[in-house]
Amino acid sequence: MTKKKSGKGCLIVIGIFFMIGFIGSLLPKAEGDIYAEAKSKYTYSEYTEALTLINEAIIRDSTNSEYYELRGKILYKLQDTIHSKEDFKKTLFFATTDSIKDSRIKELIAWDIQHGKEEEAKELLQKEIQLYKTDSLQHIEVVEYAARKYLEIGDTLETINLYKQLNEEYKHSGKFSNKLGILYSQMQKNKNALAEFKKAVEIEPNNDQFLYNLGISYLNIGSKRRAKPYLKKAAELGNSDACREYRELSAKTHYYQRTKCCDGTTSSASGRGACSHHRGVCGIVNIPYKVYTIECH
Repeated sequence: MTKKKSGKGCLIVIGIFFMIGFIGSLLPKAEGDIYAEAKSKYTYSEYTEALTLINEAIIRDSTNSEYYELRGKILYKLQDTIHSKEDFKKTLFFATTDSIKDSRIKELIAWDIQHGKEEEAKELLQKEIQLYKTDSLQHIEVVEYAARKYLEIGDTLETINLYKQLNEEYKHSGKFSNKLGILYSQMQKNKNALAEFKKAVEIEPNNDQFLYNLGISYLNIGSKRRAKPYLKKAAELGNSDACREYRELSAKTHYYQRTKCCDGTTSSASGRGACSHHRGVCGIVNIPYKVYTIECH
């Protein structure tokens, strides 16, 4: 009797679990689950199925900015650029807070850059800057972000303008002069770079990286004499790159002599017989070598 009751109990429990699963399968999916499924379909390039799913999610929640962003991407892949643009606009319209709008804008900027839509990306970058124009805590971070993105797009001039703007707003920091110096160096504008690196060092005279960059900038215009003190100080502050550069600049050059043979080879032997198998002696050659005065770790 006990065994029969136990068996019946197990069957009842199994039946309950089966019924729960069956009833659950009949219940409609939540829009969040539908969105997740649509996103998965989009990831695997199943755009038509993804569109059907995201449309269903939007019917259930027509104010979710994230849903419109995904549908905009799907429509773009399906070559419906007109409705794609409309959905991207709705993405920002339905963003209810600055943090959500910030997230949506950055997603769209990344999307535009990835798909070669540079002008659209620039428009969004301006919106991103305006979003935190009066927020002193976020402003510097956002403008730096925009500067990096403009550089990624290839608009070096706008990147320079943004760093100049930050330079004016944050005069206590040499960071942005240093960034400008790096940009000018990459553009082969060595005099402009030198001027910016000088400003950075004037503001922060014990910043080893700024000192190193100024030293290298002097080397780029051919002035080893002026480069040496900045590289030396940067090395003393622990900059390993500066140490290696200064080690080379401060090395003493010495020479040792070898006998020059008439066939172009040299010999460590001396005297008339030094090149007896090399067409005779044709002179003496001085071979340079360096003696280093400092060591770098």
